[in-house]
Amino acid sequence: MDIAILGGTGDIGEGLALRLAADTSHEVLIGSRDAEKAETKAEEYTTELDSRGLDREVTGFENVAATERADIVVLAVPPYHVGDTVEAVADALDAGDVLVSPATGMKRDDDGFHYHKPGAGSVTRIAADA
Repeated sequence: MDIAILGGTGDIGEGLALRLAADTSHEVLIGSRDAEKAETKAEEYTTELDSRGLDREVTGFENVAATERADIVVLAVPPYHVGDTVEAVADALDAGDVLVSPATGMKRDDDGFHYHKPGAGSVTRIAADA
């Protein structure tokens, strides 16, 4: 399977990309609004995996190109970017594609992080509406 991680250049994307590439036989594709940034990060991830003795390759693409190649698309973006990201790649999603988002609305105060329900009801609703 090909797994695209949109927002794959950030912290969450990096963690997911390294774990999926290290522990599965799936192809891992890094997506970004900037293809060059995605390619650079994918090379860094490949180098990191190599330093761990793993012969894996991660490739980078602009978000739409990554989505077109993927069977599973992971939205590794903050909740407030989910709608825009889905809208940007919607035409590249096929009927059988799986869309995954680890995004959760959170707010932080002196006591720590707390769930913050988005105005649309949920991050899933934001993605579905997009």
